[in-house]
Amino acid sequence: MSLSELSSVRAVEQALDEFEALGRPAFLQKYGFGEARDYFVLRNGRLYDSKAIAGAAFGFQYPSIGPLKANQFSGGESTVKAKLEQLGFEVRHGGEGRGSASIEQAFDRRVIEVYLAAKNEAGYNATRFLAMVSQHGGLETARILVNAPSVSEGYTALWERGRLDLTVEALILEDAWSTLFSSAECAKAAKRLRDYGYTGAAPRS
Repeated sequence: MSLSELSSVRAVEQALDEFEALGRPAFLQKYGFGEARDYFVLRNGRLYDSKAIAGAAFGFQYPSIGPLKANQFSGGESTVKAKLEQLGFEVRHGGEGRGSASIEQAFDRRVIEVYLAAKNEAGYNATRFLAMVSQHGGLETARILVNAPSVSEGYTALWERGRLDLTVEALILEDAWSTLFSSAECAKAAKRLRDYGYTGAAPRS
């Protein structure tokens, strides 16, 4: 069977749901796909790698056969894009999804902005946090912190200063980074903020 046999809207929705639940890196690793360069499914303001979604969706529609592997079909305008649009999904081409690198780099810059704001506005110099960012990068640091079983020293310090808006948890919930974090990570961030009485805007909580 081939991609042309994909006909289930529900199967594509299931693949999109799993992408959101696992997060982009884990989803791509599970199904053996690289990052998309040109075409992305757009749903609820989020971008999803179109070829990986199509391959995974095939497995949801035909569980006895399983998902299509990356080398079993070609991506592109006349294949994946055409098929997903035929099923009613919006597929975008362009710079906003041209690799996650640009989004991750923007997130890294935002992390440093938040660090500087904590230092200059709240009087908290998060040296350990900065060391983590230097070692792991902003995105991985955020994932480490939000998935930790308890709040960090920096989180407590910012809570004591009434500046939970400068925490990694608040940063994760900013709409601009919706494709970088799984729904589970967003839920953890939102719960932690609520538990500490945060009343600021948390658009995806």
